[in-house]
Order: sequence, then structure tokens, then C-alpha cells
Amino acid sequence: MLHYTTMEKFLKPVRFDCDPSSPGAEKEWRHWERTFQNFIASTERPAIGDQPAVIATAQQKLNALVNFISASVYDYISDAPDYDSAIETLNHLFVRPIEDLDNRHLLAIRRQ
Repeated sequence: MLHYTTMEKFLKPVRFDCDPSSPGAEKEWRHWERTFQNFIASTERPAIGDQPAVIATAQQKLNALVNFISASVYDYISDAPDYDSAIETLNHLFVRPIEDLDNRHLLAIRRQ
């Protein structure tokens, strides 16, 4: 079970609610995903003395992810069996690959 300390309260991400077709969707997703990863990492603790290590399980990560996304975003990952596949689905949805035209344009405007 994840326990929240004062530090986690500061790192707690806001609910992610973004339309994948919006112009800034990729930027918003990348920022939110990093914030969420920082939050999950802050809940984990190494073993200290006789206290056991606290490591979030994949199921706990998936539960936290579902808690911090909106219902419209949840529709995209509702069938995901685990955390990694849910994140992979959201990455494919929000991160768009650079097309060849974009690559040619970047090459054409690049300065040496």
C-alpha cells in the first residue's frame, strides 16, 4: 500500500485531462507523465535497518494512474491489463512520431 508523506503531497500530480488531438497534447502528456513518475518514485523507499523496502507493485501503479487521469483518458486504457501496457498505450496516443516531411524541413532549416 502506498503511504503519502509531506514530500509526496508536493509531488502529487494534478488529474490529467487532455484531448489527444489538441496541438499541445504531446507536451502536456510528457510533463504529466514525468510528474507522475516522480510521484510514484517518491512513494518508494529502500530498506533501512530493520524496516523493509517499500516498492510500488505494478497493480498499485496502475491503480494510482487510474486515480490521476480523467474519465475520458481512462477510456483509452480501460482494457489495459497492467501498468506498462497502459503507459505504452498513452504514449502511442499522445506522442506523435515525426514525419519524413518534418525531418526534411528540420534538415533544411538547420544551421551549421
